Amino acid sequence: MLAESSVATDQEHEISPILKLIDFGLTYYEEGGEKRNIYNIGKVMVALIDLHAMIGTWVPSGRKQIEFEGKMINTAAIQIIPFPDGVDPNLLNIVCATMSDPDDRPDLRYLYTKTQQAIANPPASYRDNPEESDDAISKLWTDIVHNAPTA
Repeated sequence: MLAESSVATDQEHEISPILKLIDFGLTYYEEGGEKRNIYNIGKVMVALIDLHAMIGTWVPSGRKQIEFEGKMINTAAIQIIPFPDGVDPNLLNIVCATMSDPDDRPDLRYLYTKTQQAIANPPASYRDNPEESDDAISKLWTDIVHNAPTA
């Protein structure tokens, strides 16, 4: 479920509200819950990258192998293999790892650390890229909000 935050705290969210993914309806404590949650994070990310894998209705089928951290792993994130052009390959690799076998799946600390590193040191291809500027992102969101297709 997407929940809308009522308070925008930065310029990026002047057009679109801050959104958070939440769903506590089936929450309970169990062994391996973190690994399952990380897998579900991967499913959401695949859906956002691919846009054909509908969140909530998409059930991964099949596996493909990728290299992650110097090791071959099996992943269910087959919709983004081969990696699509224009998406950070480091992000794609980590998303694939989130949907790997539980023993190969990264933990939340690893994901947090990699996210902080990516924010602090974005790939050179993103630095000074006009498509990554605040104005370009603002225009993109404006187009999405005002020119969204109607059913």
